[in-house]
Amino acid sequence: MALTVGAGVTVNAVFALGEEFEWRGYLLWELAPLGFWRASVAIGFLRGVWHAPVILDGYNYPSFPLVGVAAMTAATVAFSPLYTYFVLRARSVLAAGFFHGVFNAAGGTLLVYTDATDSVLGELVANPVGLAGIAAFVLSTASLVAVGTPSLSRAELTGETRRPRKSEASEEDEIET
Repeated sequence: MALTVGAGVTVNAVFALGEEFEWRGYLLWELAPLGFWRASVAIGFLRGVWHAPVILDGYNYPSFPLVGVAAMTAATVAFSPLYTYFVLRARSVLAAGFFHGVFNAAGGTLLVYTDATDSVLGELVANPVGLAGIAAFVLSTASLVAVGTPSLSRAELTGETRRPRKSEASEEDEIET
């Protein structure tokens, strides 16, 4: 476990940050006006489609490349709200980069210990980006619904808060008295 986390926040995070600067750095900023859920789903969908060339080349789902593109897209849509949540709570894209790096390290570790002789079970079910991973992230996303999601706006991403103008502040004071 310590090796997985250690590799995840160091070596793997370097590569994951390359993606996360794109997804949660730039694209989250651009899609912030859509709000938390729509921006998360859009980023997840685009991230899944972005992986299509390597999936079609046999990565993650070598026996099922076409189904693999759909499975990866479903997985990245399921992951996306949690990644967005981490970025908003930490106020840094580094949170998503570290989480992505640890996920990749844990996924590799899990695959080493998964004894699935059947390719359907091994690639589409027990894979971290298969049904098991999707189910785990759907449950995690359900917990976000239960605790409430943070608001998503460009101001939230930059840490800016809107301060009332002097005239608005004096109007509020008059209303309270």
